[in-house]
Amino acid sequence: MPRRIMFLFALSSVLFPVFSACNCSEEKTCEPSSGMLVITSPCPESKVKALHLVKGTVSDPDVKEVWVVIHPMESADYWIQQRATVQDHKWEVICHFGEPEQHVGKRYEFIAVAMPEGVPMASGIFKDPNWPKAKYSSQLIGKITRC
Repeated sequence: MPRRIMFLFALSSVLFPVFSACNCSEEKTCEPSSGMLVITSPCPESKVKALHLVKGTVSDPDVKEVWVVIHPMESADYWIQQRATVQDHKWEVICHFGEPEQHVGKRYEFIAVAMPEGVPMASGIFKDPNWPKAKYSSQLIGKITRC
């Protein structure tokens, strides 16, 4: 086999698994979770796009707004996303997992909060070393990889 073909074959066998491993179109089935505020999608260990739809449910009929808070694992920052409005106990919001042309392969974790305590929630960077405090916090969704 000519040397150039052998090189291309070897290179493709190394690169193909790297690029094919991040299939943003595959949707994992989440384990059922209970609680007053629950994230239903994406699930832990999912792969997400730079802009990704996050969905959930809330049991308390008095909750009208939910915020998703994203923590990039390589940073001390927490990114508060735009407010989601609750309708029929369901909510959804498009969240930013890094910049569109950057942050591929970066890891994230996130929660949703409702009825925040103290300072009103506003989208932007939250510099406190802990998750924002709220009456309701969802389960932690971890091991999220940007593709």
